[in-house]
Amino acid sequence: MDGESGGGAAGRGLLLRGGGVQQLLEPHLVRVDRRGARHGSVARRCAVHDGRPATLPISTPLSARPPAGKNVVFLNSGVTPAQLMSKGLGDAASVLHWNYTSVPINQANPATLISAFQSAVQTGANVIVLQATASAEYAQLLPAAQAKGVIVIDQASSNSPTPGVTALIDNGAQNGAQWGQALAGETLADAHGATVHAAVVTAPIFGTISDAVSSGYKSALTQQCAQCTSDTIPVPAGDIFTGQDAKDIVSYLQVHRDTNYVVFISSLLNVGTRAALNSAGFTSVKLLINDALDSDVAALQSGQVTALLDQPLEVDGWMSIDAAARAMTGGDASAYNTRPEPTWLITQATHLSGSSLPEVPFDYQQQFKTMWHVA
Repeated sequence: MDGESGGGAAGRGLLLRGGGVQQLLEPHLVRVDRRGARHGSVARRCAVHDGRPATLPISTPLSARPPAGKNVVFLNSGVTPAQLMSKGLGDAASVLHWNYTSVPINQANPATLISAFQSAVQTGANVIVLQATASAEYAQLLPAAQAKGVIVIDQASSNSPTPGVTALIDNGAQNGAQWGQALAGETLADAHGATVHAAVVTAPIFGTISDAVSSGYKSALTQQCAQCTSDTIPVPAGDIFTGQDAKDIVSYLQVHRDTNYVVFISSLLNVGTRAALNSAGFTSVKLLINDALDSDVAALQSGQVTALLDQPLEVDGWMSIDAAARAMTGGDASAYNTRPEPTWLITQATHLSGSSLPEVPFDYQQQFKTMWHVA
């Protein structure tokens, strides 16, 4: 997946072609333990890769060092993923001697996003970065941004390519299926031949990301294990962040008592789940988490969680700055539309040190600096 035009739309992991699994775990998604498995190619191939991701999805150097003094504005919702993204944006912008501003918004109130976007355009932003925002909320603002030559970067959404948006970074609609497929591979490897009855915890508020991860998981699971099953547990928006989502999961398991794996499309849906399951007697049910956060590391290390899919959000910030730099120097920023950030599937066998998820590749800052001619 080197270069801006080489390779295919590989995403985070396995690719499905002709109804079968043809490729699993490209360099941007790797497992770190070598467990055996009896459930076909997903689990077997998931077990033979070792180590962290070593490369970025795009590695072609820019044609020239980007001009200094550009202004980057991030519309920041304040949630943990946004704060991590903000750190990456700020660090990357400083390397290029760009000015960085994080503007707080309330995603529950689209008027705050509209106001912040308009203000950024009017006050001289060269780059505007949005995170996890439906394009319908800002599409009407794009013509004014285009008229002033503002680069718009869309990160962690499920939007389709849109005129006026320069690049989609870590796009869920494009890559969500691969995340689900990777988690299915780990589930089968962990099951060691036992029949899997999984429930994927989704949320309608997350839109097509929920659908993509869930369908990718179910497809990979049932293709490799005919007797295995996968269902969904949709969590209403009002139950998120309140602990009620854990009660929703317990209620589901009380009806579907053969469920032995629960998979979260986002760490944000895993609030107090392990404690709630243990209290209700479901101590043997295993948990896997997509889009994991630092708060999940202790649970993994203590055995409360089976696996985490680490999506390094600070690297997403650097990728967003890289996309803007490519647009300014004649490169193809849209190559990012189908190339997500490097992702690491981490299990208890990984033996992480410390209490936080690593940003990967470990030398990502140096790789970006080299591409930008500032190393």
